[in-house]
Amino acid sequence: MSNPSIQAGSNAPGRATRPTTITVAFWAFLASTLLGLANGVVTLLSGNSVGNATSTVIVDNGTELTETQVDQVATATNAGALVFSVIMSLLYVLFAAKVRAGRNWARILLTVVTGLQLLAITFGQSTTLGYLSALSALVGAVLCFAKPSNDYFAAVKTSR
Repeated sequence: MSNPSIQAGSNAPGRATRPTTITVAFWAFLASTLLGLANGVVTLLSGNSVGNATSTVIVDNGTELTETQVDQVATATNAGALVFSVIMSLLYVLFAAKVRAGRNWARILLTVVTGLQLLAITFGQSTTLGYLSALSALVGAVLCFAKPSNDYFAAVKTSR
């Protein structure tokens, strides 16, 4: 009896057929990415920024920064954080695509990132979107290690 998750696909001779668990994991990772980005944008727009904590900052040499200078630093920090988030999101989508293609290293990497995401919401402040993003990533990571997924990764490795 042959395993349906490793049978050759009709349009790609010799290639493993992608199981539903991998397809759902891919979409779960994409959902996690979108929810994480939405969380960052909401946080940025809601005023939870570096500069809103205080209007006066004293630097190491005792010089006091003006409110305008604090706002400029906060704006630059928030812009940097947003750019970093977009770059990380693009990488996350790339890794999800690699999981979909059967690359085991991407499965391991996204599992580690999911673990870090769970640690971040456990020990840090999070929002509903942050929790939903982590939950979605957890679903994707778990599905990546289901039996049909394991068979798929093995079949892809063998076919290369």
